[in-house]
Amino acid sequence: MTAVFERMLEMSAMAAVVIVVVMLIRLCLRKAPRKYAYALWSVAAFRLVCPVSFRAFFSLFNFTKGLDEASMETILPDPVVSPAPVVSPGYFDSAPPNTGAPVEIDPDYVFTYYPLITPPAVETPAAPINWVEVLSIVWLVGLAALLIYGIVSYVRLRRRMDTAVCMKGNVWQSDRVQSPFILGFVRPKIYLPFGLNADQQRYVLAHERYHLKRFDHIVRPLSFLILAVHWFNPLVWAAYILLCKDIEMA
Repeated sequence: MTAVFERMLEMSAMAAVVIVVVMLIRLCLRKAPRKYAYALWSVAAFRLVCPVSFRAFFSLFNFTKGLDEASMETILPDPVVSPAPVVSPGYFDSAPPNTGAPVEIDPDYVFTYYPLITPPAVETPAAPINWVEVLSIVWLVGLAALLIYGIVSYVRLRRRMDTAVCMKGNVWQSDRVQSPFILGFVRPKIYLPFGLNADQQRYVLAHERYHLKRFDHIVRPLSFLILAVHWFNPLVWAAYILLCKDIEMA
């Protein structure tokens, strides 16, 4: 999973540059039709979803990897080894051999006692924290939270439209709608609020049907999915907001 997260960081970093360029070009196209600015966001979306093999020379995950490898290089002290034989609990030099016969010991002879030499205990170093793995878990939690939010919001909105009344074809009216919108993917429906006169309905339906013609009802959820994957990048949030505005203006 850390490898996937690292690849997401690479893709998001490369896309951030593209998003900034698109924003600058978008400012230059303020008087041009918004469909051109709308089309530019496809370049940023491609960079966000296209895997790349480029690795930055100095990046966050490479830096944390270096810290992990450096912390593992712990120099352990050499164990103390005594060149003398070890006899528990000690031994004496020049001691008389054990032959079983009684031995007379000179009372003036001084024996030298060598205590048992035990190597010092070596503490095992604690395993270093893998920050890349920690951040990858945080990324997965954020991704899951946004996906759950999107699914729950879609299900709740669909349940609210259970009382809608069909006007004609895929056009529906509901008293629980404040503004027109499109709901659905395979067979999308246009939902209108009650109280619109004939001219208002004509303009609103032309607007919503143009959304269907440009497949905006597919572009929006796909854009939200990309946003959920790159939720940690503030430039992706800005790009998503501007894209939604350009979709309506186009």
